[in-house]
Amino acid sequence: MKSTALLLLLVALWCSSSSQQCNVDDLIKLGGNVLLKALASSVSDKAGLQCTNVKATGSYANCPSDLTPMSCACGNACGSWDIQNEQTCHCQCANQDWSSARCCKIGTN
Repeated sequence: MKSTALLLLLVALWCSSSSQQCNVDDLIKLGGNVLLKALASSVSDKAGLQCTNVKATGSYANCPSDLTPMSCACGNACGSWDIQNEQTCHCQCANQDWSSARCCKIGTN
């Protein structure tokens, strides 16, 4: 954040010493963009997506308790599925031989 404040100060000095027209709104917009980019960069450097696949027989594939299903797949060419209780992939076609879930969480490094 110190580098962000320094950058804003430099921009303000540049605006006041050059022929460039800068108003307060321009500085606020620039500052907001710089802060958002710095925050996003900081978060993305520390966060990672952790995923695993779960395959089960029948119509239900349960994700581990610390993971959330992101997508599901079903056997017998069934394309109808839903996620139940934010934990379980449910294949909606009858007589499913298998079901699977892609289970993920956002983790920190």
